[in-house]
Amino acid sequence: MARDKISKLKKNSTPYFKFKGKQQERGRKKKYGELIDYENLDEKYCKDTKIKIYQFEALNRKIKEPLNIVIIVAKNLKNDKKTHTILFSTDLKQNFQKIIDYHSLRFQIKIDKYF
Repeated sequence: MARDKISKLKKNSTPYFKFKGKQQERGRKKKYGELIDYENLDEKYCKDTKIKIYQFEALNRKIKEPLNIVIIVAKNLKNDKKTHTILFSTDLKQNFQKIIDYHSLRFQIKIDKYF
């Protein structure tokens, strides 16, 4: 029985969307698609609008399996700077709220101040 992992990625990590284009007839099949741009995330992935929470499936070159990525984008009210936190789970069907809850329980992070 495999265990699902929930953890946090570094801010400078490079997750990619899966490749969705036409594959070449010869050679290795493309696995990685477009690099995820944290500043310009598509609104179709937005799950919560109080603070921006995005959830989608992506790949990372260091972790050899598909990941359920949750990106929390928060804005500092004093200086209007944005910051993001990247959480992931290897369970692709897990809800974003469960990923945030489990991660905050493990590391005792005060994420509830955003809600």
